[in-house]
Amino acid sequence: KNLSKIIAAYLKLDFQTEVMMSLSKEKQRTTAFICDEYAEYVTKTDSDKIKEALKSQKSLVIASMGKGTFTSSAHYIILRGITDDNKVLIADPNSMERSKKIWDFDLILKESHEPYFYIISK
Repeated sequence: KNLSKIIAAYLKLDFQTEVMMSLSKEKQRTTAFICDEYAEYVTKTDSDKIKEALKSQKSLVIASMGKGTFTSSAHYIILRGITDDNKVLIADPNSMERSKKIWDFDLILKESHEPYFYIISK
């Protein structure tokens, strides 16, 4: 079930990106995230809620990442789980290798691009 949610989220993001690109008259790509199925959105200051959602194993969290470890510009990743020592499992559409690694939660917060994290629950 989580895999189908991940795929659905990526399809929506891809569609929205294409729509925004077609609307953009600039060379730089404009991106927006529009989701009608998230349970709630939280900010970096609500990091405990993000951890709780991931620990429940019933939620995924969509994060917009800025320039850094995950991208040279910006893109979305899905936080799909968290370990007991606050390491995060991700799904990164740009890299299967990064998707296989376990990441420090603080790095995710530090490199997030937008202030919001979207929680998608069962």
